[in-house]
Amino acid sequence: MHTDYYRFEKDPEAPWRYATQGDVRFLASLGATVIRLGLHWRYFETSMGFDLIDTYLSWAEEAGLYVILDMHVVPPEDDILEGKIWQDPAAQARFIEIWTALASRYANREVVAGYDLFNEPNPPDPEMWWELAEKTRRAIRQVDPYHIIFVQGPLGARPDVYRLLPDNNLVYSYHDYTPFVVTHAGADWINDTPVPTDYVYPGRVLVDVVPVEPSPESPLLTSPIASWQFWRSEVFRVPEDDISWASPRLFGRGNTGRVWFDDIQWFHNGVPVPVLNGHLNKPSRVRPGQPANWFFEGHKAEGAWSRKVKRSGKGSAYLASHHDDGYGAWAQAQGIWTEPLLQVTPGDTLQVQGWIYAPENRGEVGLGVVYLRGIFKEYAREQLWEKMRPYVEWAQTHGVPLFVGEFGSISSAPQGSRARLIADKIQLMNAAGVHWALWAYRDGSPPSFGLTWDGEFDMALIRILEEGFRARP
Repeated sequence: MHTDYYRFEKDPEAPWRYATQGDVRFLASLGATVIRLGLHWRYFETSMGFDLIDTYLSWAEEAGLYVILDMHVVPPEDDILEGKIWQDPAAQARFIEIWTALASRYANREVVAGYDLFNEPNPPDPEMWWELAEKTRRAIRQVDPYHIIFVQGPLGARPDVYRLLPDNNLVYSYHDYTPFVVTHAGADWINDTPVPTDYVYPGRVLVDVVPVEPSPESPLLTSPIASWQFWRSEVFRVPEDDISWASPRLFGRGNTGRVWFDDIQWFHNGVPVPVLNGHLNKPSRVRPGQPANWFFEGHKAEGAWSRKVKRSGKGSAYLASHHDDGYGAWAQAQGIWTEPLLQVTPGDTLQVQGWIYAPENRGEVGLGVVYLRGIFKEYAREQLWEKMRPYVEWAQTHGVPLFVGEFGSISSAPQGSRARLIADKIQLMNAAGVHWALWAYRDGSPPSFGLTWDGEFDMALIRILEEGFRARP
């Protein structure tokens, strides 16, 4: 089972409230053998980190469990996947320093199963992770030759980019949250809008949304305008094609100079419909300096959220191109996050309107539509095994143990999907001889990945875990 670092950056006392000795005893009673204890590097700015670990180790020893020490948030970051460490040699040195201190302190503690170096490393280049992992491994081995070192591959990477480190006491690891629209159904903390809740397991699920084609581009603004000007596209008809969604498109082509767009609206079959963050007032929660729900792509062009130049409210969408072959566009499509998109059918009509300010324009600026279609995949046990098999085969080929350090499903997965998906994955992992840890034990409130929240337990999941623990090889 897995214990979370529990948002230490927001509440330094939260880790002490996450679990009790009774919780550890309860996990042992289900048949668990190990807990993966999530740690935040800031725990070790004081003695609190060691005090917390010592407490869990005493509980685990009493219950007959092992503990994996998992560096869940690495310096200098406040949460996972921020990516600050990769360009910060001082932070990497601090990372190694913490691990050296941990390994030195716990080298002779048998209750410690081992050290999970880095939760979900996601470097710009995989080699950056393998280099840091090897430096950390060497530092640990100078003070602790005994304990297992758990090494995750780069986040989402297939095992063909894994590297064998020179150590015969390593376990290689990956995390499995496929299919994402089921395991994270309704989660609103990953992007600016929730993951859709329209898909069940087993079943046909959405794995991506891709552009099909943009609409024709007319009318076009081809000269400078010294003040904000209202602009309206032509009426577009959704083509007879495999199209499910549409997004407004704010574009510039050629030497447009600086351009701003604001207060975007549109009409669907002649009826006005809202554009999510169409007034460009809301900043993204996950992309600093960008507007929520809008994404920029371009060639020899730049895009940003402008808070200084706007027609109304708090901001506008900025685009700049100073090249004759430059091109840039704002739209609302990103992967499976479909809430900003408008569902359409062939033959529907669409029209976009809004305001444009283009004081330097020598190119072409306008408003249009991009059409999108979904990429779907059937998911049942066979497809789960397709995901797992390359990792199992890689581990077998190289004679190394394999650990699914995280897997699970959120409680808002529809129509019993959570229980069915977790049960199937446990059965497949057990059959393949793969070790595993469920994410997570406790959450504050549903929807959650936790086995328990607000004093309530997921009894169906408890029964699945008990059966899975009994059936493991």
